[in-house]
Amino acid sequence: MNAVTLSSIKPGDYFRLVTKGRLQSPVYIKGDYDRASKRFSIYKFENINAERFVKGSALVSTDIDF
Repeated sequence: MNAVTLSSIKPGDYFRLVTKGRLQSPVYIKGDYDRASKRFSIYKFENINAERFVKGSALVSTDIDF
């Protein structure tokens, strides 16, 4: 598992969130930065309407197998 911060990957990259040292199951895509909330927009690969806003310091893993 290669854990990096969300702010270090490019917009449009696929990733999975890392919480408490474990990977979460959904695959997300990084969106744009929202200056008002100071967070990045992320949305699920399967459902583009499931959007969340996450801090740039969140740990993510870019090792994904489809």
